[in-house]
Amino acid sequence: MNKLKTNLLILFSFTALQHTWSQTKNFDYSRPILNVTDEWHSIELPNTIFDKTQPNLRDIRIYEDDSIEVPYLLKVSHTVKKQNKVAFEQMNFVQDAKNSFYTFKLDKKTAVNTINIEFNTANYDFKVLFQGSNDQKKWFDITTSRILSIQNAHIHYKYNTLTFTTADYAFYRLRVPSKKIKLLQAYLYQKSIQKGALNQYKNTLKNKTKDKQTILDIALEHKVPVSQIALTVSSDFDYYRPINIQYLEDSIKSPKGWIRNYETCYRGTLSSLEKDTISFPSIITNALKIVIDNQDNQALTIPKITTLGNVHKLLTRFTKNNSKSPDYTLVYGNKKIGKPHYDISYFSQAIPKELKPLSLGEIHEKSKQDDMVKTSFLSNKNLIWILLVLLVLLLGKYTLKMLKKPNYLDEVD
Repeated sequence: MNKLKTNLLILFSFTALQHTWSQTKNFDYSRPILNVTDEWHSIELPNTIFDKTQPNLRDIRIYEDDSIEVPYLLKVSHTVKKQNKVAFEQMNFVQDAKNSFYTFKLDKKTAVNTINIEFNTANYDFKVLFQGSNDQKKWFDITTSRILSIQNAHIHYKYNTLTFTTADYAFYRLRVPSKKIKLLQAYLYQKSIQKGALNQYKNTLKNKTKDKQTILDIALEHKVPVSQIALTVSSDFDYYRPINIQYLEDSIKSPKGWIRNYETCYRGTLSSLEKDTISFPSIITNALKIVIDNQDNQALTIPKITTLGNVHKLLTRFTKNNSKSPDYTLVYGNKKIGKPHYDISYFSQAIPKELKPLSLGEIHEKSKQDDMVKTSFLSNKNLIWILLVLLVLLLGKYTLKMLKKPNYLDEVD
């Protein structure tokens, strides 16, 4: 009986060993995690990792001693924008020979840095003056800005927001150089932007003009998350052009060559009145295509484009163990595995605000020999059948011995 227990123990141990062995071996890439000292740490994902993972990063895992899965929370450094609407009343409206003046009184003195204005016409182009005062006697210039609205069969564009350094006055006044146009409504805001951390990527730019379009092809070194581009436009004239930004989703090989499949991530207007920095939801790609519709205008000169993307971090909870220093490994590269589900995703508020960052060691790529060893065992049906037959014979042998044992059936009864 003891011999039977020993053999079964060996069998179960082999099964458990095979399961443990498969934890990290099912991934194509692994990197050691260095200098784990605390329970909580952050790990910034390096740019090279996105080329080897699934698009939604579902195949990233962390293991302790190649067996125990370590939970993490993926944190993407998004830019957070907030705006508080400031209450006010329009006090009066006056005109002189050339201008219209609109005065606003705040319900409560509050700092503001943005005003949005709407007029009773769809097309206008003015340079307006915005001022502040505490007594309506002495007015201080806050900003002079151009506002523009174009609505026709080809263009629908409006730039009617003034942004300025934070001001704190009791009264504000808007001067519009026209007596015909009427102000419909205005909104005052205090806006704040908490910029998320961004990585800047090297790229190669190819520029061509075809069929009244400027086409910019941007090639990146490898797949990375991209959420912002900044165009350097050296043209010295005013412009407002429809712009379409596309990213390479995948490529398919055909008898005639590679077919590149692009998807649109942004549609809008490129204007000399606004900053030439465009943000859009983060995508992971290694190539972008920008199409600018010039219509009948001179093509823009764009010598440089800067590509940026949100920083991705893993907020990781490691095992508290003072008796040993386990080895931790980050693994990725598995097309079959699903997205992990960890409890810490429901308790993100409990994660410390300040986490010590960790670095990663050298990349280890699973060799073909590792795959061959695993495949040769699992795909050899004859070997598997032999093992199953031996197992059945082993169990049958000890079952017969137990049945032949004197008084065994009586003991069962």
